[in-house]
Amino acid sequence: MLRPLLIALALLTPGAALAEAQPRIIPQAEAAQWNAVGRLTIAGNRFCTAVLISPTEAVTAAHCLYNAQTLRRSDLADLYLLLGLRPDNHGSVLRISATATLPGFVMTARNPNATTIAQDIGLLRLSRPVTADEATPLTVVNWPQTQIGLDIAGYSRDNPYLAALRENCPVISRTPATATLDCDIQPGLSGAPVMLTQTQSLVAIVSAIVYGMVGPRSASTRAQVVPIAPHLAALRSRLK
Repeated sequence: MLRPLLIALALLTPGAALAEAQPRIIPQAEAAQWNAVGRLTIAGNRFCTAVLISPTEAVTAAHCLYNAQTLRRSDLADLYLLLGLRPDNHGSVLRISATATLPGFVMTARNPNATTIAQDIGLLRLSRPVTADEATPLTVVNWPQTQIGLDIAGYSRDNPYLAALRENCPVISRTPATATLDCDIQPGLSGAPVMLTQTQSLVAIVSAIVYGMVGPRSASTRAQVVPIAPHLAALRSRLK
């Protein structure tokens, strides 16, 4: 599940389009190092991506915790986090015992505005700790002070049973609350981790998809992402 943000990006002159990072399916040989990135299944009929930040916690997009039609919070019994998911292996199936969102987040049926996106982070408490054999949680760090490549990993509608990696996604724009990355984003990547390239240090999660034009005839998508570190303490205080 990924909510669209219908913003037209600035038109670029021919030949000046940004290079969009293409997804790479994570092969079996690399799968173990990405087991912290899971598929959050909601009510058995839709999914987002979530990522472990401790043996008992994961983060995702806040809107993933709501029913898009009723705008109500999904029941905990309807949430499952699948780690190590492959077409022939469901890996670990984890129940969720509690969730938290930020006080400023408001679920809406319409396109989310900038204020909503800036609050679009959800925290999950797992029903049991994840073992070291199952996955190694990612470390949350502050947004880098210098320009650096960012990677996005997660499950999308076109690859629901195989995690894919989008590498070296350029930052198109940034505010203190959000950033826009140049990547090929698909539904299902809400909550996907945004990491420093080559280190897997976690800086943000994907909130929304941005549709726009990057050339005279070229429609494309971008990722609207939200930094995690500034909100983590507030989320933990609201976890119940």
